Amino acid sequence: MALATLLTIVADVTSPAERSAVFFRLGVAAYFTQFFAPILGASLMSRLSPWLPMFLGLAVRLAPVVLTVMLPETLPAKPLIEATRITETEAGSENQDEEEASHLHKSHTTFLTTLSHALAHAHHATALITSSPRLLLLVPTALLHVTIVNVDVLLQYTSSRYALPLSRATILLSLRSGVIALIFLFALPTASHLLTRRWRYAPIISDLYLARASALFGAAGYALIALAPSIAWLVPAFVVSAGSTGTFLLTKALATHLVEARHVARLYSVMAIFDTLGMMAGGPAMARLFELGIQWGGGWRGLVWWVVAVGFGLLGDVVGGLWVEDWEKDSVEGARSEGVGGGV
Repeated sequence: MALATLLTIVADVTSPAERSAVFFRLGVAAYFTQFFAPILGASLMSRLSPWLPMFLGLAVRLAPVVLTVMLPETLPAKPLIEATRITETEAGSENQDEEEASHLHKSHTTFLTTLSHALAHAHHATALITSSPRLLLLVPTALLHVTIVNVDVLLQYTSSRYALPLSRATILLSLRSGVIALIFLFALPTASHLLTRRWRYAPIISDLYLARASALFGAAGYALIALAPSIAWLVPAFVVSAGSTGTFLLTKALATHLVEARHVARLYSVMAIFDTLGMMAGGPAMARLFELGIQWGGGWRGLVWWVVAVGFGLLGDVVGGLWVEDWEKDSVEGARSEGVGGGV
């Protein structure tokens, strides 16, 4: 949920043309940390004390708490008439929900009333998603985010299949994080710049093409990981799969184009729920697939990565199946609706 809040703040203070580039910078910060932190932590633990990196990590986690206290409200103020209209609409919706809950209270037990009231609030919260077929397709893609952030299975797989000590496997994954950081720092911003500045595509179309390409890199990269017979083949497979990491930031950017600025926080909260569900179900599922692959041996050893590759292929098919012409129409409407909320 912290990531959803951070992305909401970014969406509030950036224009549609700049939003993806700022998302990429956040990715740079995250993956450079994953690149340097294991190396720095291992060095401090071996040379000084195992407690030192723990306390440093705690301090780094507490520092943003202080910064958030100083953050002002980032959602731009609406004109008085529009704000009044929005408030009245939302108040009317809430009053309707309360009236329905009150009616149910008279005719049902307390448990059923509470359940119905909770379902009414859930319907109100998800109405934004169900109102658009494209959002219905994009939001569930957050379920696959676990394949990117769950590096533990990749670490165990690298160590088990290629008989590497965990220390060496960790170094390989740190190098992969460094490649991902470079992709966020150079490759994706350059591609976005070419699409929007040189070839004059609308920002939403640029994000659409980049999301498609990232999903294809994921399908190809994880299939190569499953096939890699040795470390010499695994390293380039890591590089290819690293190109998929921007997929989920790009799908968030795409979804943001389709809603008004005042609904971005709700959109990201719903996507964060799908992300959490993916973590809860995807983590154990990936671990089980890893175990089955190791047990079956042979060509099945990369079973978990075949499944991940298929998932990215389906994601690319979903994003690729959305017609460019429809997105161009929506991008004009999105720019019009975000005229207030997309200031720099």
